[in-house]
Amino acid sequence: MPGKEFGETIGTLFSEISGMTNFALLSVSYDNLILATNNGSLYYINDLENGLFIFASERHILEELQKKNKLHLSMHSIIQLNPGCLVSVNLKSLSFQLAKIGDILINLELNPDSAEICLLKDTNPIKDIYINTSLEHKLTDVNLRFIDEYERRKDGIYKLRRCTKCLLPETFPL
Repeated sequence: MPGKEFGETIGTLFSEISGMTNFALLSVSYDNLILATNNGSLYYINDLENGLFIFASERHILEELQKKNKLHLSMHSIIQLNPGCLVSVNLKSLSFQLAKIGDILINLELNPDSAEICLLKDTNPIKDIYINTSLEHKLTDVNLRFIDEYERRKDGIYKLRRCTKCLLPETFPL
């Protein structure tokens, strides 16, 4: 029974993990989206009757999404996924199952056209480019003296060598 195996596998995974963990899983073999959390920091909106299922790591993100997109859903439509729980959404039938981590998943549907996953080896690593866009936002007024000082120092700031792990400038005292 695939639902039993899948549910048990997720249970085993969480029993081996230490620390706070959330995950979203789209399976190649099944037409399901599975969300799971051991600390309760996943939130979702379930309006599958209208073909809508949205999730995020914070309630605030979904509240802002509702406001900006004028979704006609009540704020009570945002549901927190409790610690130790999972949600399985069947993407074909739009069925929804809320369960405890490790429980049998009853709404799994095998995808007969499962895709093949190919791992690509990158022979040319991409060098990260960081561009300061903090002054392009018009949320608050920025003191003109700060802007002038930034413009005066901009070239020196861009020339600073930075740590590749934490982005602190090499001049930062350790």
